[in-house]
Amino acid sequence: MFFWGCDARHSGGNLLVRFGMRRLDDIRVRSEGSSRYRTSWRDGTVELHSFCAGWYPRSGEGVVFVRHRGRLFSCLGGEPMTPGVYQAERWTPSDSDSMLELSRPMVEWISDYESWVRVHTANDYRESCWRRLISRMGAQAWLAPEQAKRWREAFLTNPSNAPRAREMLRSERKCEPLYTLLENGTQ
Repeated sequence: MFFWGCDARHSGGNLLVRFGMRRLDDIRVRSEGSSRYRTSWRDGTVELHSFCAGWYPRSGEGVVFVRHRGRLFSCLGGEPMTPGVYQAERWTPSDSDSMLELSRPMVEWISDYESWVRVHTANDYRESCWRRLISRMGAQAWLAPEQAKRWREAFLTNPSNAPRAREMLRSERKCEPLYTLLENGTQ
């Protein structure tokens, strides 16, 4: 979500809009607000907001990430939920196997979008967004752009065998001194 915020403020124009998303009016919920971005995708809708992001199929179940809950939920399709106002009857935790299937269209959209961003921005753009994120006080560490790309590829190839992102972070931290040396040019 932090990256999408960077993309909305990109110096060359709003990347989300340039990618083809429609910007909806700002929405104010619980004294905060941001724009919603929406696009059609895989017989449904992808909608992004600073409070939540989801893929809502026309019928059946989709998936929504609710930021303050820090996790994905299965969600009844149809009209995207209003950020900050979540109808309890529309979303619920799901078992891991179901979530792997339900989240696939959203991960496919993210993968397509990130590929587009790579082509339409400076070579170090996403890396600079990531560095801004990890430099923020209290920000949780997250996968570097190349790691995230490898994770998405692994997930889309075989979701049940893709490593959990947190596992990738833990293994990265074990190797941190080596990465620090390499980043600083020390051999």
